[in-house]
Amino acid sequence: MEKWKQYKGKAAALFFWMGMLCELVVSPSGYVFGGYHEPRIIVGGMVCFSLSILCSMELKRDWWRFALLGAYGLACYYFQHSALVLRLVLVLLAGRTQDRKKAVQLFFWGTLGIIVLAFLLALFGIHNAMQSTEWYRHGGETRFNLGFLHPNGFSLFWMRTVVMGLYLFERKMKGWMFALAGTVAAVPFALVQSKMGLAAYALVLAAVLLLHYAKGEGAVKFFYIAGNVMMVAELLLIYTLGIFPYPEHQMGEENNLWDVMNTVTTGRLAHARDAFLSTPLKLFGYREVEQATEIGFVNTAFHEGLIFTGIYTVLLFWLFRRLYKEKDRMGMLLVLAVTFYALAEAYLPYFNKNAVWLLLIAGLPGFLMPEGQKCSDIDKNYNKI
Repeated sequence: MEKWKQYKGKAAALFFWMGMLCELVVSPSGYVFGGYHEPRIIVGGMVCFSLSILCSMELKRDWWRFALLGAYGLACYYFQHSALVLRLVLVLLAGRTQDRKKAVQLFFWGTLGIIVLAFLLALFGIHNAMQSTEWYRHGGETRFNLGFLHPNGFSLFWMRTVVMGLYLFERKMKGWMFALAGTVAAVPFALVQSKMGLAAYALVLAAVLLLHYAKGEGAVKFFYIAGNVMMVAELLLIYTLGIFPYPEHQMGEENNLWDVMNTVTTGRLAHARDAFLSTPLKLFGYREVEQATEIGFVNTAFHEGLIFTGIYTVLLFWLFRRLYKEKDRMGMLLVLAVTFYALAEAYLPYFNKNAVWLLLIAGLPGFLMPEGQKCSDIDKNYNKI
């Protein structure tokens, strides 16, 4: 019996990592590559996660938990005609006993490999281009995109690589390594002229210097409080767009806070407000929304619905508090970087683009965990102060 359990555990792990590879392969879809049978790879990944769940679950104890979450994922698929939430459910159920740090390592090296491959293909004229001339928000511009379809797409993937790299390697870095890595990491953001990328990177750099060099609990507690304030302020700014009638934005005028914030976000707040005014929110969301918006929390509310948005928001603050209690400084930084960057990109419900989901592997509350087993008993790889 004991050997049978070991075989099942190994099979569950094998199927889980096969599914993770499928998610990594499709992660640049729409940003770099396309047309390589993404639906088949996605379905293949879902099958792998399902097999992993079957190999790891104890039917008498787990069936109601898994049935409840599976029913929610299927309901989202029925109402939205999208398997996005169902994919998330399968990943988190399959990954409830796996190693989150290995998951971050896989996506760090995999994302870095995607960036390098895209760069080389563009450099040698095989696929995409190093630069593109398009009509951006302030007129026609020629900008580097380094093999990606759009500069902002590169910026998103590069930011993800930077914060995952800090999560994995910050403890081992010396002062000169910070200086070198900080300079190298800034160059791509400057090349693609991503304002959000540069702003997010500046905040990340300031935060990591504070957390790396400020010793003791005080700096981490300050970072925890400031992080909660930032996330609450961001959510209030975004969601009050649907409640209060902000004034019309006039290009070139910055007479109030609304105009200033709309200019800083290059018109994204105005687009979000138009979406709130034109489309009512629903519990399960829409497959298509006529008034598109790039702000992650707004896009999620319309496409995935109020239920999913509420669940994600609760998990976000729960995870941030848990990381604080675990004294995982770089995990906290990763959560804040992803949340701040959601002002510019709509990636929150995508497991393979939103690194927050990686930290929820083996890290969900007791609802999903085996009885008598704590999250910290599974994940031994947290970065400690």
